[in-house]
Amino acid sequence: MKRKILGALVASVLAIPGCFGQGLCPPCGQTETTFCDNLTLDDGTNICYEYSPGNSDLPTIVVVHGWNGSYLDAYRAFPKGDFPVLTFSLPGHYCSQKAKLHSIELGVQTLEKLLETNNDKISDDYLLAGYSLGGMVVAKYFAEHPAEKIGAIIVSSQDVSPEGPSLGIFNFIGGVSALFLNEPHLREYMASVKNFYVRDELKDTSNNWLIFSGRYDNVIPNTRDMADNLGERARFFELNSGHILQAENFAEINRIIKENLGFLRRGN
Repeated sequence: MKRKILGALVASVLAIPGCFGQGLCPPCGQTETTFCDNLTLDDGTNICYEYSPGNSDLPTIVVVHGWNGSYLDAYRAFPKGDFPVLTFSLPGHYCSQKAKLHSIELGVQTLEKLLETNNDKISDDYLLAGYSLGGMVVAKYFAEHPAEKIGAIIVSSQDVSPEGPSLGIFNFIGGVSALFLNEPHLREYMASVKNFYVRDELKDTSNNWLIFSGRYDNVIPNTRDMADNLGERARFFELNSGHILQAENFAEINRIIKENLGFLRRGN
């Protein structure tokens, strides 16, 4: 129990800094390592995103960050110069504007707009990766696009909302963060997570999945259930870490992805 409480406190504290830079969009433009720009959703919400070219022999990884994070989190898992990376900040996070209502579905709409806007930058065999809340956005994307055959990478996430003891911890993290931030859009995302369920829809999808879980993850545990639901189209990896395993074990995640590129591309 002490480990669970400590893990929840650490996750709460690490979630807080992502919002402090909100509205302070970094300089955009072309450099040797990145291309930064903005796109506008149909409702007028302005979204910031970034592309890092990386090694052209590797597929582009399109990354969706977690709750109260930012597109900068993508580089915790995929350092610049290795995989090409296309990533963005969800509405209400970092330099992306707040929308009228924030939800996993809004994250899917933003992802769709990003892919449409940057079709010329990403490789044909690109991969979709999502961490925590971002993993739910990716799962929801495939539930709505079951014919898509691009590979998926899910880190510390699920195809259903947390339940049982983990839901209590999840609510605790949201409550602690709200005390410091008092940001309604974060609570809206949290409410969306509590009602999340795409397990049945994912059975009809056509792509292959890599699913990563931290052995000591008390925020969204039991992600093996998601892999079991997907059957032979999923490979499950449990790493020796907590919820933020993309920062704690990024080298191991990169190694496993590279070793499984043939599996991820099999649906193409």
